[in-house]
Amino acid sequence: MFGGERVKLKGRLDGVKYGDVWVLAQRGDATPSAGHAIDHVGWRVTDLDGKLAELRAKGVKGTGEPRLLALATGTIHFGFVEGPAATRIEVVQR
Repeated sequence: MFGGERVKLKGRLDGVKYGDVWVLAQRGDATPSAGHAIDHVGWRVTDLDGKLAELRAKGVKGTGEPRLLALATGTIHFGFVEGPAATRIEVVQR
């Protein structure tokens, strides 16, 4: 849903490759991520509202309305969607 190329690292480990950056995944227990050591993962986008609309059109469940947050370094616009096994995924526009 967030692009990249689905490949195997060294022919063994499942991953998604974004240019020179790898995101590796391994099947684990299917439990929601909220409250665990890694509470959620995040993706930066250039158009939050557009990306959320695209994801919802593909059947991805949103978990609340997008919000604005003012920081010393500027304002961010963010929202959350639910991934596989109720994994929280933050979508951020800066």
